[in-house]
Amino acid sequence: MGPFFNKRNMIGYLIKISGIVVMGWGVIQAIVFLAVTHDSGNQYFNDFGEVIYVDSSFSSTALFGFIGIIAMHVLYGLLIIGFGEVINLLQDIYFRLDRKAKEAWDKKQEERETFRNEIPLWVEQDITAFYKDKGETVDSIQAAKDQDVYEVKVNGRLEYVQMIGLKPRVLSEEEAKKYEG
Repeated sequence: MGPFFNKRNMIGYLIKISGIVVMGWGVIQAIVFLAVTHDSGNQYFNDFGEVIYVDSSFSSTALFGFIGIIAMHVLYGLLIIGFGEVINLLQDIYFRLDRKAKEAWDKKQEERETFRNEIPLWVEQDITAFYKDKGETVDSIQAAKDQDVYEVKVNGRLEYVQMIGLKPRVLSEEEAKKYEG
């Protein structure tokens, strides 16, 4: 689902996500409905007014209700996702008609990307102080794929440092493998 959920337009992206949420909510609602009504159609009253239960586990009412709820929410979710895709297609048409708008959009995306890759001053200071206490010097610090992990070059070697606790934590080789490349 990579190209389907790319952020060409934030409104279209959020509408598509809401379509997925509607489908998920439908599944949850159908499961709750099935749990509540699974025995409701399996009973009848005899001549004396006593309730007699039939041995089947699911009644047809519960099963049809379950399928109906899921079908309705999947249909609504697909319609909502389609509306989000229409908004993205209109955005693409606009970009094809107005090249300056496309260039401005690309420039803004690049600015956002560089902002994401900037290292906060406190992170740089903490990592530098951490390695200075060990008697080593930091050559460079770069952001990794994860928000709290940074790629640190120290004395010619590359280490991955996690900034979650009170002080930096150097990741083991196994943990660092998912950030390499």
